Amino acid sequence: MRHFEESRAFIESSLCPFVVLDTTHRKIRVVLLSKGLKDYMGLCDDDIENYIERFKLYPEYFIYDEDLYAMRMGLRYIYDHRNEEMRVRFRFHLRQEDPYVWFMSYGQYFNNQEDSYLMIELHNIENEQRELRSAIKSSVQSHALLEKILDTTQTNIFWKDNERRFLGANKAFLQYYGFTSLDDILGKTNEDMGWHNDPGPFKNDEERVIKYGESTHRIHGKCVIRGRECDIVASKAPLYIDGEIAGLVGSFEDVSSEYRQQKEIQKLNGALQTALKNEEKANKAKSEFMARMSHDMRTPLTTIIGLSELALKSDKYQDKETMSKIMDASRYLLELINDVLSSEKFDSGKMKLYADIWDHDAIMSSIYNIVKPSADRNKHTFVFDVKKDVGKILIDRKWLMQILINILNNAIKYTYDGGRIEWHENIFEENGQMIMEHEIRDNGVGISKDFVETKLYEPFTQEHNPLTKSRTSNGLGLSIVKKAVDLFGGSITCHSELGVGTTFILRIPFGYGEEQKKEKEMQDLSGRRVLICEDVAINAMIVKSMLESQKVEADIAEDGLVGLQKATAHSYDMILMDMQMPRLDGLQTTKELRRMGYRKPIITLSANTSKEDMEKCQQAGMNDFLEKPVTLEKLVEMMQKYVGKEFV
Repeated sequence: MRHFEESRAFIESSLCPFVVLDTTHRKIRVVLLSKGLKDYMGLCDDDIENYIERFKLYPEYFIYDEDLYAMRMGLRYIYDHRNEEMRVRFRFHLRQEDPYVWFMSYGQYFNNQEDSYLMIELHNIENEQRELRSAIKSSVQSHALLEKILDTTQTNIFWKDNERRFLGANKAFLQYYGFTSLDDILGKTNEDMGWHNDPGPFKNDEERVIKYGESTHRIHGKCVIRGRECDIVASKAPLYIDGEIAGLVGSFEDVSSEYRQQKEIQKLNGALQTALKNEEKANKAKSEFMARMSHDMRTPLTTIIGLSELALKSDKYQDKETMSKIMDASRYLLELINDVLSSEKFDSGKMKLYADIWDHDAIMSSIYNIVKPSADRNKHTFVFDVKKDVGKILIDRKWLMQILINILNNAIKYTYDGGRIEWHENIFEENGQMIMEHEIRDNGVGISKDFVETKLYEPFTQEHNPLTKSRTSNGLGLSIVKKAVDLFGGSITCHSELGVGTTFILRIPFGYGEEQKKEKEMQDLSGRRVLICEDVAINAMIVKSMLESQKVEADIAEDGLVGLQKATAHSYDMILMDMQMPRLDGLQTTKELRRMGYRKPIITLSANTSKEDMEKCQQAGMNDFLEKPVTLEKLVEMMQKYVGKEFV
């Protein structure tokens, strides 16, 4: 209190525009006005009390409504931060008919802690703006020409004072933002206009120009125009008057379409790079897959080639045991190729099991005959300990063989020469379900615990360690083995130790099958006659030999036209029709026969078993589908099914 009273007389007589406020308990009361402020407002001492009372009741009559809020916020702030100075810019008029005038207020407490008296000094900044605009105009020699240039150029141009407030802009600038008059922007900053979601970079950019005299060129930024965010590039330079920086002049262009195109190009480039990487990965995976697939093919091929050489060197060409082993390996190779090419069915959920009745001992013997030569070649001791005389079982033979052969081949492959391979089988009932348990054990290189737990069943993975670096990974991979076991509803577990060996335990459910007495239902095929439409002579001769072994007469037609002639000239019980033949293919030949009223069964011969091809054959009038290479069993089964029947 003492400080204010001591200064009261000085303030009242001061020619500077001062006003003192009492802010006790945050309530604002005008205490006094300096002589300089009273003179500026044209107030005499008799008017002061009335003026102060009206200002207290109706401050919005004097201070511009939008600025009144800023003034109140400034007073609240300085009340809580008495060590600082209040600076608030506002528009003021004494009488409503007078125009608003811009003022800058500087406020500070007399005593930071004790007083509640706030002294505010007012500066008329309207005059400064007017003087600056006048100076700018006077510094331009050809004002009319410059104005015309500014209004006709399509570049958005503006200029500001050293407080970053707009002093002017060209027509393109106003049109870009949708303003009808310069009054909409004069005296305002970018922050006042709310053009930027993040005004910081623009403010820093302009302050650098004004403070240090640096020019900027095509700096990218974003502004909001009528609710839409746009990309702009702005250039700014300091504006000098009498050698002093008085503000800045700037220009900007809207580059939204260019940036949008750049982003689209970047997006396309990214997509292209991703596609190229994916293609590289796919090609790499394809190469790895084909390399691995060759492994499982080599096993039965080794058997076939080796036994074939023995048969050729033997004086007994009809050695049934040797030929039986060749047949086992050949059939497995065919099944393997078919399953590899359709392995994607696992991932798509389309793979299904096809259980049939098979002789258990025959399946196990076939597997043994396929893998034993590899074990012998590596000088392994091979323990074959499977159950005997189990009888007929109901199971998917192909996948059972493929699972066991994969595990056995891995055991043989990853065991050093002269090792020991054991294959034990146990059969038992569990919860009303028959289970065959296969334990395949080796004393080979082994697998680390971490790899077993995390990557063992992932596709195209192989553990890299000094013991396996010279060995390639297995064919179809344990990932497909795992999926096949899961499809059976079984389980697979692995116990392994590096340098000691590996044990796989497989549990696969199965059912017992009854002996089928098909011979009672089989009709005698002797004397039946079949037409074979096949352009590949060796294939036609193989099928003809199979039929003749069943005492069935067979004729051969090397293309569709010959087939038409023979079918209409002779009586056949069935036609075997190849899909692709010269002159007239199988589909066209069948359509023509059906058009002519041919009613006997026509069976497709094809290596392509796609759903689309099967539908085409059915639409052409074919009755069934026989997949190449043809086996005697399937051929006889097809004849038993259709011979003696006629179709419209």
